[in-house]
Amino acid sequence: MLPPTSFPQARSVKDLYASGGKGSLRYVFLHGNHARPSQPTDACIEGKVRLFNRRGEIVFDDDPARNSSHYRFAEGRCVSVNDQPEAYIPARMLVQTLLKNIQVPGLIVAEVPKDEGEVQPGQDDSFLYVAILVTGSSGVDSIPPQDGNYLDTMMRCLVPRFVVAISQRSDDYLPGDAKNLCHEIADSIMKVTEDSSDLLAFLDLYEKRYIHKPSTSPEAVLESCLLHIMKMPFELSSSIRYRLICY
Repeated sequence: MLPPTSFPQARSVKDLYASGGKGSLRYVFLHGNHARPSQPTDACIEGKVRLFNRRGEIVFDDDPARNSSHYRFAEGRCVSVNDQPEAYIPARMLVQTLLKNIQVPGLIVAEVPKDEGEVQPGQDDSFLYVAILVTGSSGVDSIPPQDGNYLDTMMRCLVPRFVVAISQRSDDYLPGDAKNLCHEIADSIMKVTEDSSDLLAFLDLYEKRYIHKPSTSPEAVLESCLLHIMKMPFELSSSIRYRLICY
């Protein structure tokens, strides 16, 4: 990798993320990775954007009646959502930039201060969590139906519980001893889950997709899933500096 001084001058993270909270924004991939924007400046990205509070409750959904929405871009800027011009998008600059920089398919969860989320008054959380799912993009082949089902299930069943668990350990949300952190998070998720049928359904999908060991316990499957997520958290300033995120 080239040293930072070899890169052209990066635009300020403040262009995307004004207040910063505890340093720069932190995010993780639950599926997929970064992808350099390759679509034309006029493009359509298929996906889903949800905003969660610290209790895992949805405080914004781009369209609750749809599994996915269509984000239309013109000259690199999102101009409509599901054909609604200038539709509301929480933390618009950040979200529209991440939509263009996520691999198809991909799912990301990012921690944002409440004022960046621009939610209605009354939300008492200092931080909110935006989940961005990308399942299609102009010029990219359609994903297999089983991938779409897997990611939709992950968004519904794992993301809210993950948000609750990670919000309680925000200061530990850094590279390091990921294995122990994942054990703590998995234990927390399994203990607080009253009706775990949907979570177990997701873990069954994950096990069949990645582990292929039917005797593995749900707790072990969840830890394996979380380790894949938590072993590499990202930080927005560094990602822009090293051109993982371009805009």
